[in-house]
Amino acid sequence: MLLKKPFYFVRHGETDHNQKRLCAGGQTDIPLNRTGKSQARSLRQKINSLDITKLICSPLKRTIQTAKLATQHQMIIEQDIRECDLGDFEGKPVSDFIQYIEATPRNISFPNGESQRDFSKRVLAAVNKSLSAYGDNMLFISHGMVYWSLLDAMEIPFHYIQNAELIHFKFENKSWKSIKVQ
Repeated sequence: MLLKKPFYFVRHGETDHNQKRLCAGGQTDIPLNRTGKSQARSLRQKINSLDITKLICSPLKRTIQTAKLATQHQMIIEQDIRECDLGDFEGKPVSDFIQYIEATPRNISFPNGESQRDFSKRVLAAVNKSLSAYGDNMLFISHGMVYWSLLDAMEIPFHYIQNAELIHFKFENKSWKSIKVQ
């Protein structure tokens, strides 16, 4: 269960792995590519127009670079919102990974990696800890699978998040809403 406080979420800018459609989980610490840096800089005006109370960031290079290029806020590094440890899928084609997760129960670990269930528990505990400590309108800069875990916890139908996409989550009328910030 997720605390019912509004917050913002950004997936990091593009990396070479994203461009090549290769898995980059929690063990693959790669920087943004040129496109990713440009995407992150383009977020600055949107983020500056928001009333952000705290910036919480994954410890991986791609999220830290996104945060530094997209905002002036001082970041708090949160280890537990890093990407899922994909084990043997790190660096492999995303299509192979998607095929595997569609056929595998959530409690089964990825070969030499983390299970989806343990990953989701880790992420939700970290997000709740931050929401409890820092209040409303926080900005989390993290990863695609973190986003999917949040959608699952909020019972929002799955949808893809682009690199450097800014989403506002809020709870109203007894349900969560995810709104792309234009």
